Amino acid sequence: MSNGSEEIIKTVAVFEANLGGHYLQYAKLAIKALVDSGYKVIFITLESSFKSSIFKDVFEKPQPQLEIIPIDAKIVYSKNSYLNKLYKTRAYLKEIKKVLNAFPECEFLFLPFLNHFSHYLVLSFNAIGGLPYGGILLHNFFHMETDSTIKNVTKEKLKKLVLLSLLKREKCKFIGITDPTLLDYLQKKRIKNKPKLHLLNEPGIIDSQFENDDETNSGIRKNFRSSMGINDNDMVILVYGVISGRKGVANLINALVEKEIENVKILSAGVIEPDVKNLLNSEKINAFIKENKIIILDKYLSRNEESKLFSAADVVWVGYLDFYSMSGVLFQASIMQKPIIACRKGLIGWHTEKYDLGFIIDPEDKDQIISVIVKINNDRSLLEKFKQNALALSVLHTEEQFCIDLGKHLNSILKK
Repeated sequence: MSNGSEEIIKTVAVFEANLGGHYLQYAKLAIKALVDSGYKVIFITLESSFKSSIFKDVFEKPQPQLEIIPIDAKIVYSKNSYLNKLYKTRAYLKEIKKVLNAFPECEFLFLPFLNHFSHYLVLSFNAIGGLPYGGILLHNFFHMETDSTIKNVTKEKLKKLVLLSLLKREKCKFIGITDPTLLDYLQKKRIKNKPKLHLLNEPGIIDSQFENDDETNSGIRKNFRSSMGINDNDMVILVYGVISGRKGVANLINALVEKEIENVKILSAGVIEPDVKNLLNSEKINAFIKENKIIILDKYLSRNEESKLFSAADVVWVGYLDFYSMSGVLFQASIMQKPIIACRKGLIGWHTEKYDLGFIIDPEDKDQIISVIVKINNDRSLLEKFKQNALALSVLHTEEQFCIDLGKHLNSILKK
């Protein structure tokens, strides 16, 4: 970025408080996109996050263009959950402004998970002291054809109002969305400031040494399966991520336990939430665990470990319940060329059908689950066509492509 012969390094702040799920992923990629584009980045996060092992794993290597500043926000709590969100946002923004007072050259604040700030930013016209801002806005379903499973219709209408209000805010310069159906919906509407909207293809994050390397994957697959007591002729269904009830894990496990299909194993990998732990404690399911028909890895897994999991799997489960948002697991599966068993609803179903990535089922229909598993187990060649389709999708959803696209969009704003 030059001005005549003089090189000018622009400064951008990034704030993220949480380090779970998408939060850390988007923060890390936003920082990479900005640093790769030549910006100096001030990354502001909570003191508790800064001290965590996950944070240290991701930001262990110092970068000359990155300065990390931890804060300790004093939050006033209310009995009202909605007010609590507003109070928390206000406390964060107050601390962010204090930090940025020491960096008057900072020109922009990027919020990787804009949802956490959106309501307060709509209500307050000067929340960040007049600093331009933008971020990624997720989990909007107001444009989808949904059924009664989206319980709070009023909440979705409010999300629509917030999005349209943000587009009108002068200081809001960028809204990234990862839902192509939402972008199509908004493009057809007569709304102002649509150029602020930018589609970002959600990345599937896999250790780069594993991507599309058949020889490497074959050896890793064999070794990892052997270490887990998985035979060559076993069909492994991987359930990955935070293992919660909404992911339809109980439905999959109960179907397998009822039918007891030969040579089929479930590999559950990720921190297990209490509702699923209670299920696993049942006598019948515990027997399956002891027989190694259900394999449990109840822990946070590193990128190297998760890549081994995907290598070991034959098919990946994304049969989530009443779930309309996107799943990073779907794109991880596509990068590793793994077919999926998917729910019909929302963006998971939309991507699965559009790109023909695997089998679509109703996760609440036990017979459908059993039928698909039996079908795959009886003819593994059915999976081959999905592998090529997954590969075609995966090139659009890599970390590198996400950073290139985000950097390009932010440059169009910050270079003005």
